[in-house]
Amino acid sequence: VDYWRGIIDGDGSLGITGKNLPFLGLVTDSDNLAEQFVSFLKNITGKNKTLNRNKRDNIYNILISREDAQKVVKKLYYKDCICLDRKKNRAKEVMSWKRPKNMIKKTYKVREWGKKEEKFILSHSITESMKKLERTRSSVETRLWRLKNAKNSIQQVEENIQCKN
Repeated sequence: VDYWRGIIDGDGSLGITGKNLPFLGLVTDSDNLAEQFVSFLKNITGKNKTLNRNKRDNIYNILISREDAQKVVKKLYYKDCICLDRKKNRAKEVMSWKRPKNMIKKTYKVREWGKKEEKFILSHSITESMKKLERTRSSVETRLWRLKNAKNSIQQVEENIQCKN
């Protein structure tokens, strides 16, 4: 925890957005640091984060908000921890946030995709996939998009390697 607080103190951000939402974020170019940070977040929040580099800068911009941000900030900025004063003040702001009564909290569990399901949607229509796998159109379309883009990314990397050799 102390390690990650040092990372956030130095390279991270936390506070309240212009829309009055608490957040915690880290921007990094390091694959390893991004993967480890997402793992750290999952250990606290229980939620998986999908890692993708942003299109503009080709870096990771890892962000959590609301109660998830509060959970992590509570672990990072415990009583009498050594940290930057300005970050500790921001941590207090994050911890004092209360969800407005009119803000609905989504309480659904994300279903992971298995290899068999991925294979099925690649060889069947969206409608067939929705019925057979009991998933929404949005879920099937998003997974198809991710699978196709992952293949394109792998092909691009392989082509770049071949060009260099």
